[in-house]
Amino acid sequence: MLSAVLRRSWRPGRLLQAPRAHHKVLRGALSSQPRLCERRFFATTPEDEEELPQPSSIYERVASEEPAQTAKKTLFNVGDHWTLPVWEDKVAPALRTFERLEGHFLVPQAFVVPSGDTRWPETTWGYQLGGAVKTLRHRQPRLKEKLPAHVLDDLAKMTFVWNVIQFKWDSMFMPALRHFREIHGHADVPCRFAVAKDDEEWPKLSRGIRLGAMVNSIRSRSAFPKQVAQSADELERLGFVSDSTLHGRDWKTKVFPSLEVFHSKHGHCVVKRPFVVPSAPPWPEKAWGMRLGSVVNSIRSHGHYAAQVAQDRDRLIEMRFAWVRSDAVWQENVLPALVAFPAKFGHCRVPRDFVVPREASWPEQAHGLRLGQILVDIRSYHGTYFAQVGRDADLLEEIGYDVRLHPKAWEQRVSPLLATYETLFPGEEIPKDFVIPSMSQWPEKRWGVRLGIIVSHNPHYLRVNRAEA
Repeated sequence: MLSAVLRRSWRPGRLLQAPRAHHKVLRGALSSQPRLCERRFFATTPEDEEELPQPSSIYERVASEEPAQTAKKTLFNVGDHWTLPVWEDKVAPALRTFERLEGHFLVPQAFVVPSGDTRWPETTWGYQLGGAVKTLRHRQPRLKEKLPAHVLDDLAKMTFVWNVIQFKWDSMFMPALRHFREIHGHADVPCRFAVAKDDEEWPKLSRGIRLGAMVNSIRSRSAFPKQVAQSADELERLGFVSDSTLHGRDWKTKVFPSLEVFHSKHGHCVVKRPFVVPSAPPWPEKAWGMRLGSVVNSIRSHGHYAAQVAQDRDRLIEMRFAWVRSDAVWQENVLPALVAFPAKFGHCRVPRDFVVPREASWPEQAHGLRLGQILVDIRSYHGTYFAQVGRDADLLEEIGYDVRLHPKAWEQRVSPLLATYETLFPGEEIPKDFVIPSMSQWPEKRWGVRLGIIVSHNPHYLRVNRAEA
């Protein structure tokens, strides 16, 4: 019984050890199946192709789409490509046609001449041109045997591209970068920028390339290292930054000088989001048209220019840079207006539709401020400016403002703070002079809030909480 099982289990082995006479039959059966996992190879590397012009219709047919019998006819040994008959009938005509149609010799490695396409000589139909070009480029520098004279002569007449990387740099990237600089006045190419394929204003070989992707590859992956070094002088003249110091350069030449001018004009650095640098002195010329408000917002919200901000932190503090915009708006605009209103009218009953007049008797930075609506928002369920109101609660109380809160704002803003207080001081009443300390037990964004005053202005919520308890 055991021997029978062993014999059955080894039957596949007998198939693999079949006589050589059956090997051709087996290989034929396997070759007739589609090769779904076949690797693609390119005469240009896949990374290169990502940045090249989008393929035209002749690129859309690859080897896997050709009939099996046609593809089989085009398979040659390495040396067969360069024999005179094959070279004259297939390789040279296919190369010339590709260059005529596409304007270059950057043939994808998987490219097969489309059968039935009358733009191509019939003798080249089905020919695996991409594989031939790959072999051609690797044969000359790496193998001892030299290419036949007739091949070298024809390639010289065609101005065949041997060095793909250098060709892309000289004929595609640099002309495109120069033209971008000419159009936009700078060389800061956005990552997603691509040259339109049909834009005749651009150099012919640059049309369709993903220029932004190429620039990003240079900066993030050190692409084209030799070419960048060789063209260093011209790149500098163009203002192109090839390494990761682009943020550093922009900070020094655009962002920080603009903030300094803004501070000199307004006395603070509370830059509103829509603000755009005017295209006129004394603003730095390189920053003209820059959306400074968006840049400042990205610094606050996303940590952009973190290294540069840390380096110039002391100076930014001197310029009253708004690390948290709500803090800055409160200090520069809202609080001065709140102080000025009772001084002007003798009470703190601000109408809902009140807007600070643009008059000399009012703080200039508050002109046009919708003060009435801001007070409505403070007392709404949102509890707008809660931290700022809380930190200045003593001043607001002194000049006559009531800091009562909406029930929802109390629940969301104050109740968690009361829970922390109860944990730290079980059973104790909150004294009116209690200020949230700068300690880890308390939320950092609530440090400095005069919780005692807020509670004293909202005693009814405490009574409700005790009744529920």
